[in-house]
Amino acid sequence: MKKKIIKMSTKNFDVDGLLSIMSTNRGSNSRHQHFCNHSCRLGLGFNQIRSVENGSLASIPNIQEIHLDHNRLKKVPPGLASLRYLQVIFLHRNKISNVGFNDFCPRSPSEKKNPYTAISLFANPVKYWSIQPATFRCVASRRGIQFGNFRRK
Repeated sequence: MKKKIIKMSTKNFDVDGLLSIMSTNRGSNSRHQHFCNHSCRLGLGFNQIRSVENGSLASIPNIQEIHLDHNRLKKVPPGLASLRYLQVIFLHRNKISNVGFNDFCPRSPSEKKNPYTAISLFANPVKYWSIQPATFRCVASRRGIQFGNFRRK
């Protein structure tokens, strides 16, 4: 099955507004009614995005892959743990300095979630040794987590 790809390349746009439009289209009788029913990827890399508001990602519950790399995010976007089908999240080359225990995985083991196959956090100022290993309890393999050196420009 072919993935639907949404790619944005504009600078300084409103992520929450985009997701709101996607949600509106998904619920309407338009040709976009079945947006992201099977598998899709949201590409928002290289857009100088500074934040994603809490609840914004809830409008795309079936998303499997999100690219938020090469932006200006200071924290992991809230709501990733509630995206049941999300398997890939690219957050490299941002300004993320802290990763919370429940940023990626559901709080309760009874909540079902597909395991992540890739989480990229390299080129962020986060200190990997300060992150609790159980933070990545819903990742399929240790190879699915990518950290790296942070270099200041």
